[in-house]
Amino acid sequence: MDLIKAGNYLEANSVVVKEAGPAYAANTAAMQKLLTLQIDIAAQEYGDAVKSNAATRNFSIVTIVVGILLAVLIGVLLIRNIVRSLNTAQRIAGAIATGDLSSNIDTNQKDEIGVLLYSMKTMQDSLRAIVTEIRNIVEEAAVRGSFGTKMNMNGKAGYTKELSELLNQLSNVTEESLTDISRVAQALADGDLAQNITKNYPGLFGQTAQGVNGTVHALNEIVSDIQFVALSAGQGDFSTKLNMDGKVGYNKTLSGLMNQLSAVTEDGLMDIIRVAKALAAGDLTQTITRIIPVCST
Repeated sequence: MDLIKAGNYLEANSVVVKEAGPAYAANTAAMQKLLTLQIDIAAQEYGDAVKSNAATRNFSIVTIVVGILLAVLIGVLLIRNIVRSLNTAQRIAGAIATGDLSSNIDTNQKDEIGVLLYSMKTMQDSLRAIVTEIRNIVEEAAVRGSFGTKMNMNGKAGYTKELSELLNQLSNVTEESLTDISRVAQALADGDLAQNITKNYPGLFGQTAQGVNGTVHALNEIVSDIQFVALSAGQGDFSTKLNMDGKVGYNKTLSGLMNQLSAVTEDGLMDIIRVAKALAAGDLTQTITRIIPVCST
């Protein structure tokens, strides 16, 4: 560069050819070797990268396929488990719907099906409890005739509350009506005709109450009739007879017997009076020809 600056171009050219050229050529060769080495390394790295990429791609493909297969297997197992649990829930629900409360429900399952089974077990236990309670009350009423036992309303809601209220209502009506009917029936047995059933009861209870009240009314009528005949007889009048129209059963029987008693008494007394009057008039030809029942006393 100094020779060129000095204008000595020939000598500068000679220096380049004789001195700088060989050194440059050696550097050029070294650079060429370095370039070749870099190309070889790049080619090797490219080849390794291609192999690694192929291996990675194959591994990825295998991993994806295995993952898909595992997902399908897990899905199948999950679906089978869900279907089995749903079949169990369906079987239990069907049993409960037909009135079978003996199913053994496993509530250890912790998923949504487990929640469903737990709810079904709660429902089954609730039904068992109310059925047992109703059975106890019915057996108490059937065996001992006691209607004082009532359903416990504590904690009940929904259909269990409604069933309990209806059964308690039935028990109350039954107990009250039977108590009322028994009161009047016992009064009748004791000869007390002043008792009546004043409350209106539904259905068969009402019909029974009407029958008891009808008995009280009929007995009051026959007692009144007998009292009237007795009062008439007490005044010496045995011609009074009970009206038989519309009378049936024991009312008719009692009325007929009273009329028969009055007739026998009247006929006997009239016969005795006739003979007594004849005797008083000195007529000894009159006799009593009618057979008169004789009192043992």
